[in-house]
Amino acid sequence: MSPRLSRENHPHWQLSELVGTLLSTAAQKVVSTWLSDLRFRDAEGEPALLPLATGGQGEGFIRLVALADRRLTPATVLDELLCLGLVERHDSGHLLLRRVAYGPLKPADAGFRQQPPERTVFQAGKRYNDFNR
Repeated sequence: MSPRLSRENHPHWQLSELVGTLLSTAAQKVVSTWLSDLRFRDAEGEPALLPLATGGQGEGFIRLVALADRRLTPATVLDELLCLGLVERHDSGHLLLRRVAYGPLKPADAGFRQQPPERTVFQAGKRYNDFNR
């Protein structure tokens, strides 16, 4: 069983440079919140699969957008992320932030000395699809 995430032991992520230039400021805020807020992370510290709405089972995409900026419309942000191929919608309706959208935070930016451990394609599990496209 993996240890529970805390602010001290979670991986540090940031938007990839290219994604930062492609996204609107609004979508950048949403993705940055998805990467930084532990409520939107899975047990391994990766951005979690999110349902569109919460439905009583954790945090959903609509809540994520509201936390990033209450003035944003979830449908507009989702359309942008889907059109750019940064989010994938699964048959279950859950949304996956694709691995191409983010990477490890550089040590100088993160305020720590060591790089977070790299994950191989096989360790990435559900994100394996990003490497097959």
